[in-house]
Amino acid sequence: MSYKKLLTLLFVIPTIGFAAEETDAQRIYRLSITNELYGSFLDTLASAKSGVPDAQYLLGVSYAVGIGAPINYKRAYMWLSLSRAQGNDSAQNTLNSIADEMTPAQIEEAQEQASLCWDSGFKYCE
Repeated sequence: MSYKKLLTLLFVIPTIGFAAEETDAQRIYRLSITNELYGSFLDTLASAKSGVPDAQYLLGVSYAVGIGAPINYKRAYMWLSLSRAQGNDSAQNTLNSIADEMTPAQIEEAQEQASLCWDSGFKYCE
């Protein structure tokens, strides 16, 4: 996912909801961005399951903030852990932030899922 799309999602789309009524043009724009992001999410998911650390990082962030999929901290933690294990140092700060939102049991489940995913060569990751 490009940074431009991420910035659009984080800063432009939320402001649409502040209008008294969404215009047709705003609705079409919002839906087109959502569609594009979902397509990007699926591409990122495929790359993450192929073992690409940067894609795993982006997927973890996507799950953490709800880009392309509903917020899911366990999946976010799992993908970020896999990315970190492959040398992506950026994943650590995001992992720390997500861990603040999770119970110890949820973190343990995410770690178990990450181990299963890793041990299966990224075949059993969801």
